[in-house]
Amino acid sequence: MMGMPMVVHNWTSKMVFVKGEYDEENNYVGNGLRDAESLLDTGGCQMNKLLLGKVLLALTFISPAPAIAGVNVDVDISLPPPIIFAAPPALVVLPETYVYVVPDVDVDIFFYGGWWWRPWDGRWYRSQSYNSGWAY
Repeated sequence: MMGMPMVVHNWTSKMVFVKGEYDEENNYVGNGLRDAESLLDTGGCQMNKLLLGKVLLALTFISPAPAIAGVNVDVDISLPPPIIFAAPPALVVLPETYVYVVPDVDVDIFFYGGWWWRPWDGRWYRSQSYNSGWAY
């Protein structure tokens, strides 16, 4: 394999001056003019491949890689069934509190602090309307 020569290029001709060239056995051959295309067949092509390899390696570390790992979280909290009222429900205040309760319905429903409250399936739900919009 030939050593890496120092190349001085004359842009007006296809000849290049090669300084410090070595042959296949790593013996010093010397300086001289060489055809530019023959230089590409020996050491010049190896230098281009080395430069290209370094550039690609640098781009691998510089450019961000897309994330491979993913996270999927699925939380299923079902909402309570709607309560149908023909008209706004009547309210009764619980003594010595600011809590109102809706009497004569099959489910517990309360009004306190501007919100409608109802327990269902072990959780408390609230809404700003007595008949829809329940959230946990």
